[in-house]
Amino acid sequence: MDEKTIEFLENHIPEIAQAAVTQAYWTALASGFKVLQAEGGNLVEVSPDGSKKNC
Repeated sequence: MDEKTIEFLENHIPEIAQAAVTQAYWTALASGFKVLQAEGGNLVEVSPDGSKKNC
């Protein structure tokens, strides 16, 4: 890869990382797992049915 290609890819790392996190979140829920996330400074458990529970 040339320097221009590397720089282009490096500049998009935050977008790529966010897409990966979003995909992992939905994949976990679709697989029947619960997901923990931060909301307003609190830790919240999200269930596949969309219900939320403070932890």
